[in-house]
Amino acid sequence: MNTRTILFTIVLAASIAAKGSAAPVELVRNQGSGHVIYHDADAPLSIVMAASELQDYVHRVSGAKLALVQRPGERMICLGENAASRAAGLSPETIPWEGFRIATKGNNVFILGRDTADGERTPEGGTSAGTRNGVYAFIERFLGVRWLMPGEHGDYVPKSASVTIPETDVTDAPFFLNRRVPYTQERRREVKRWWARQRLGWSLYLIHGHNWRRTIPASHFAAHPDWFPERGGVPVPPTGRPKPCTTNPGPVRPSADATIAALPPNPNATCP
Repeated sequence: MNTRTILFTIVLAASIAAKGSAAPVELVRNQGSGHVIYHDADAPLSIVMAASELQDYVHRVSGAKLALVQRPGERMICLGENAASRAAGLSPETIPWEGFRIATKGNNVFILGRDTADGERTPEGGTSAGTRNGVYAFIERFLGVRWLMPGEHGDYVPKSASVTIPETDVTDAPFFLNRRVPYTQERRREVKRWWARQRLGWSLYLIHGHNWRRTIPASHFAAHPDWFPERGGVPVPPTGRPKPCTTNPGPVRPSADATIAALPPNPNATCP
């Protein structure tokens, strides 16, 4: 951070302290705005994405297009943890993974959360995009936008020439640490974006699959046909993705042993 930015941050902190946080923030008035959207130049990609989404929806709702900047402004929506948010007395340290805080201070709105850097993982093997979650919560709460389904026709975007943010200081975090909606064509770009807008994610990395094939493989059938389902009282040779007979206690120990054996090679794994 250069000297000019440091000095501006100090002045900004003094201004915030002097003005307090009691007044609402007039973000847009008659399709015009003096606010910018600020994040640090080295912010994670999740914050960069959130800034672009925020700019787009403010514009679609109100007609005002807020500039995206990498230097604090006198009137701004400040995204992520940075010198400006710290000067305002805001920190994500006590916020859970993937959680966020939205707070008004003077003429500014601060949205910050627990964010993993690009390529970084949480202690539980996942990622955290808390600031981005906060931005989407802001768009829902204060702009009235809803994302009903993936794709360009799935948005509900109300119109308002003016947008005022009331005095706000709210903190929230997801209860479930792994939130997914599998089998929704999630590899498609528009579905990935919809997942983010729904604040899906995982600070706790979990996987699921057809593990019975590895814990009780079909090769067990020859010695233990009773471990597999029967048809008319006759064990059926397993094909495809077979499942054992879970009412039979026989497969329990081999399944547990196979699960335990899978963990040592992956000491950071949260599930086998």
